[in-house]
Amino acid sequence: MMSNALRSFKEAFEIQGELGKLVDTATAESQLGPDWQLIIGICDQVNVAKPEGIRDAVRSLRPRLKSTRINVQLLSLTLLEALVKNCGPELHLQIATKDFMGDL
Repeated sequence: MMSNALRSFKEAFEIQGELGKLVDTATAESQLGPDWQLIIGICDQVNVAKPEGIRDAVRSLRPRLKSTRINVQLLSLTLLEALVKNCGPELHLQIATKDFMGDL
């Protein structure tokens, strides 16, 4: 059985999936504002690719929320809000964890 520390280390260095790359694009520093077409596309993919899609999106969003760039944080919060409003309770359980809420 893998310890939590080892699992976190492995996840931190794991190559992102397609959904993770979309999250990075939607929250990129070069974005001037929210790209709603991309954000809704991410929500749709999360809903289709449960539970892997949920984990990939949340894992990709966490470092973006910790960014020192205000526009990246704002875009990340906008994406998070859209995910909460458009995805089911499985996503709500992922973001309601102590670790995720600690990042906010």
